[in-house]
Amino acid sequence: MYNEDLQTEQLNNELTSENSEINVENSDENISKTPKELRREKLNKRIFEIDLIRGIAIILMIFDHFMFDIFYYCQPFVGVVVPYGGFLDNFIKLAISYWNWPVRIVVRYVVIFIFFSVSGICSNFSKSNIKRGLITLAIAYGLTVLTVMFNLQKVNNSYYINTNNVIRFGVLHCLGFSMLITGVIQKFKSDSKSALFIWACIVITVGIILLSNDKTMMDIAYSIFGKKTHMYKTNDYFPLFPFMGIFFLGAFLGKVLYSDKRSLFNKGDVKFIKPIKFIGRHAIWFYLGQQGLFIGIILLLQIIYL
Repeated sequence: MYNEDLQTEQLNNELTSENSEINVENSDENISKTPKELRREKLNKRIFEIDLIRGIAIILMIFDHFMFDIFYYCQPFVGVVVPYGGFLDNFIKLAISYWNWPVRIVVRYVVIFIFFSVSGICSNFSKSNIKRGLITLAIAYGLTVLTVMFNLQKVNNSYYINTNNVIRFGVLHCLGFSMLITGVIQKFKSDSKSALFIWACIVITVGIILLSNDKTMMDIAYSIFGKKTHMYKTNDYFPLFPFMGIFFLGAFLGKVLYSDKRSLFNKGDVKFIKPIKFIGRHAIWFYLGQQGLFIGIILLLQIIYL
């Protein structure tokens, strides 16, 4: 019996020694890898179809914003800096036609649905949606401050703000609160999958009811945050009802489709989709950068020529 126990102990020691050697080898292997190799491994673990879909949505959103900026900000240049009937004048007319195109309205809502639902799916891969939500809200309200500064005007030695162009509760505000609330649900609710689905149905249903009754969705969204109701609509407005519900729906689908946090498809290695995936990985910075860059250029040209 003593010999058997001794043999068992020796076997356990050998196994422990082997496991230690394997761990040391893996540790040495990670240490020996270059930052570029480690980054490539991290990128390979990403779910490529999510980056691809979000990248396409961001590109369409940027194009939509660009066409709006063309006819909204560039019209003062026509007849002053550039002639009527010239390239810019015709481009502005094209932008106006695009903006009023029925197909554009349908595509816009499809893109919005994709953007919010994919963001909801991504909430399942975040270590802390509460932290992620707070960071997004900080960026969102920073954008609000910038739009206030851009729309500060002086008339008769008095300053006033053109509030119609101030982004008070846009995409990032809605996403930030959606992330924050999702994080709270996931933290305090053990069965967050069913909770997210139930809340998605409630929030989307309330939003549909408000729309069907010709109510301004701003009423209920602003009343939640202690603001006066019946406020006029501002640019880039995305109230919590129903858009937060779409985010919740995405978070629910993420738990169903990506429970093992792996891609549903074989990774495509097509070169032309790599830039789209890059945009999808850095969606928030492209969203912020495109508007800031273009509007900044327009404002600079207005200062110089108008």
